[in-house]
Amino acid sequence: MIDCIVIRCIVTVFKDFPVEVESIFPLHVPPSDTEELSHLLEAGYGADVTFEVNGVTFNAHKCILAIRSRVFRAQFFGPLKEKSDTIIKIEDMDAQVFKSLLHFIYSQTIPEFEEINGSEKKHNMAQHLLVAADKYDLERLKIICQNILYSSIVTLRTEARGMRVRRYLQHPSIGPSIMS
Repeated sequence: MIDCIVIRCIVTVFKDFPVEVESIFPLHVPPSDTEELSHLLEAGYGADVTFEVNGVTFNAHKCILAIRSRVFRAQFFGPLKEKSDTIIKIEDMDAQVFKSLLHFIYSQTIPEFEEINGSEKKHNMAQHLLVAADKYDLERLKIICQNILYSSIVTLRTEARGMRVRRYLQHPSIGPSIMS
C-alpha cells in the first residue's frame, strides 16, 4: 500500500472581477484606542505621577504624558528631569483646566466643551486651555482652542450686528415705515 493524498482542485478564472471594489468601501474603521486610555486615566491603574493643582490631586502616567507632550517628556525623562517627587505641584493653573488638559492628553477630545452651558464660560475655558496647551506644547489642543475662540468672536460680532439692526428698526422715525 502506498501512502498518498489526492487533492482535487477546481480553479475558476474570471475575466471580469464579479464584485465592484467600490461596493466594499468605505471600510468600517474601529474606534480609536484613546477611549481605553481615558478609562486608564479615570481608574488610575498603574499611575506613577501625581499632580496637585489648587488642592486637587490627579494621578497620571508619565509615559502617556511624555508621548503626547515634549514638555512632559523633558520633565520626566530628559537631562533636567524632576527628582523623584511623588507629587508635582502646579500653581499657575485652575484644577478644572488641568483636568481638561489631562483628559485631552489621554483621549484627544474635550467633551467638557459640550457640557459647558453658555458661550462665555466656553470662551473662558478655551482661553485657559489655550494657555495650558501652549505651556505643555500640545499643538492639536491649541488649534482646537483657537477655533473655539474664533467662533465665539464671530458669534459675538453677529449678535452685536443683530442688536444694532433691532435698535435701528425700533427707532421712531424708521420703525413704523418699515413695519407697515
